[in-house]
Amino acid sequence: MVFLTFALVYYARVAVVEGNKNRKKDSIEKQLENLYSPMYEIMDWAVREQSASDKAQQIIGVGSENYEKLMTVLLGYGHYLRPEKHEEIKQLLVSPMDKTHVRTYPEETFKKTLSFIGVWRIKLMVDLYKLGGFPWKLRDPSGKQI
Repeated sequence: MVFLTFALVYYARVAVVEGNKNRKKDSIEKQLENLYSPMYEIMDWAVREQSASDKAQQIIGVGSENYEKLMTVLLGYGHYLRPEKHEEIKQLLVSPMDKTHVRTYPEETFKKTLSFIGVWRIKLMVDLYKLGGFPWKLRDPSGKQI
């Protein structure tokens, strides 16, 4: 009877630990899929597509379609960010649109925000991998599939 009790307690403990691990893994996957990866990819694309004249002016332009995607992601899933970081990113993204329907941002501030998102994205990927998840559809910043 004692052995059965210990076995039942051990089984319950393992089930609770696995449940917590799966919840954390699901949360990390949602953060990566819904916030960090989409924002990183759009912002990284904007930096890579920066024209020579924009580089000379030290600005980064984001077209209206990509801007809408960024704002949708931020407003829909920004709760994953710390409140002060959410406000900082929102303030950066809300900039006036020029005549060509492009929003421009100071290069240094935009790249700093991109770096923040990229670092958290990698941290979450590592955490996901440690929890037994495998971010097979996500890529590292160099473009190589992990």
